[in-house]
Amino acid sequence: MDEMKLAALLSSRLCHDLIGPVGAVNNGVELLADEDDGAMRDQAMDLVANSAQEAGRRLQFYRMAFGAATGMGAEIGLGEARRAAEGLFLQGKVTLNWPPDDGIPVDKSIVKLLLNMVLLTGGALARGGNLNVQLTREAGSLRLRVVADGPKASFSDGHRAVLAGEVSDDQVDAHNVQPWYTLQLAGTLGTAVEFDDSQVDQVELSAAV
Repeated sequence: MDEMKLAALLSSRLCHDLIGPVGAVNNGVELLADEDDGAMRDQAMDLVANSAQEAGRRLQFYRMAFGAATGMGAEIGLGEARRAAEGLFLQGKVTLNWPPDDGIPVDKSIVKLLLNMVLLTGGALARGGNLNVQLTREAGSLRLRVVADGPKASFSDGHRAVLAGEVSDDQVDAHNVQPWYTLQLAGTLGTAVEFDDSQVDQVELSAAV
């Protein structure tokens, strides 16, 4: 895919995810400007503070998952990635279960792959549930496994088609670019992302790097 198209599609996807909390900050500021009632102003302040914090947590996660600062050639402890993911799911119906294992330093490109797997699998929990991250050493490689377990847990048809390799580059759009990007990250690491949605109320992504 053309790099300019990829950049545009990823930008559209990230802006879509950020417009909610950023818009809420703007609404709160407008309420503060127009409201004289003390109780209402307190509510507006809470809205601004909570929404700004949510936007900040999302940006921190996206910086690690998509940013150039997480490029090839350097290692990072997985604790930083875990904390970024915890921030992403701090509010909402998804419970992240990622056992601390800060002692495993890995290439930052592996961190990008793992966080994209977390984002993609977490999106399968539209009704909430548990998101379980497992990291194990197997024959000299690191096994990344992310399991979403919850009511009606499933990948969308569009995401599933990408994961199954049924979508060509010219069919990628802002709705399915994130799973496509995840597969490209895996390819740069010489591996592939495997998915399993054969179990009821459960989906899984895994990769060996």
